[in-house]
Amino acid sequence: MSKERDAKCFADGAWTTVPDEFWAAWPEGDGYDEAFKATGYETWIRVGDADATALPMTLTIHSRQAEPRYLVFIEGAHSHLEWVYARELPDAMELLCRWTPTVQSATVAEVIRQFNDPYGENRDTVELLKKLLGCG
Repeated sequence: MSKERDAKCFADGAWTTVPDEFWAAWPEGDGYDEAFKATGYETWIRVGDADATALPMTLTIHSRQAEPRYLVFIEGAHSHLEWVYARELPDAMELLCRWTPTVQSATVAEVIRQFNDPYGENRDTVELLKKLLGCG
C-alpha cells in the first residue's frame, strides 16, 4: 500500500500543493516520532498547551533546513491532527499571525465555560481562580 498524498503548502501569500513527506514517513499505527526523525522536523514554537486536554486547540510549528522549512500542526482537544507546510519563515509567521487569534479565542472561550461550570473537571482550579479574582 502506497503512503503517498499531497498536502497544502503556504508560500508567498498563496497556497500550493506539495508531496506530504511527513505523512509518507509516518508508520501505520505508531506515534509520529519516527516521522519527525525521518523528515528532520523539530518543534520550533507552540501556541496553546498540547498537554492540556481541556483546551480546544493547539498550534505547533516545526522547522528544518530543507524546503518546505515549516510543518504547521493544528491539533484539536480530542487528538484530531491536521497539518500544512509553510515554505519559508515569512510564510510560517504569516500563518502564525493569522491562526493564533483562533487558538487564543477558543482557549478563552473554554476557560469561560469552565469558569461557569461548577461540576467541571477543573473545578478546584476554577474555584481557586475565582477566589483570587474576588469572584467567589
